[in-house]
Amino acid sequence: MRREHRDVVFRLVGSRPGAEARRFGSLPGVELVGEVADVRPYLRDAAVVVVPLRVARGIQNKVLEGMAMGKAVIATPAALEGIGAVPGEHAWQAATADEWTQLLAQALSDPARCRSLGAAARRFVEERFCWTTRLEEFDSLPGLRERRTEDRCQGTGVRGQMSEAADR
Repeated sequence: MRREHRDVVFRLVGSRPGAEARRFGSLPGVELVGEVADVRPYLRDAAVVVVPLRVARGIQNKVLEGMAMGKAVIATPAALEGIGAVPGEHAWQAATADEWTQLLAQALSDPARCRSLGAAARRFVEERFCWTTRLEEFDSLPGLRERRTEDRCQGTGVRGQMSEAADR
């Protein structure tokens, strides 16, 4: 990968990096960033977001954050589980070393395809995870429907928070 894409930097962003991540961070072209107060600048600058979780429980915000920022995401099946994203349509899915290598090479070689996948990912998050959509599940509870008077996707939910950083 480094032979074909010499200028690419792989940034490891996240709290509590393990020993393997720390070793990986010492390689040329790899930067161990660690925990950050705001992940959005790193997502904004990324060509592709990689989420290689081997074990995941519930909805993975790491995946949703990358998708909400309009980025192409490559993730393990475990990381995509529970989100409802269709592999190849909303995100790329990789389970083996060969799949990871192939998808990363493809992502770095075809920025237009990354932008297209990122746009589809963004639409998916807006449609499935904005406040209004998520709260509809609770409309049958007494009094809740009447209290929701504004579309929270417009300004205060996923669109408002993430689009500001995505548009920069």
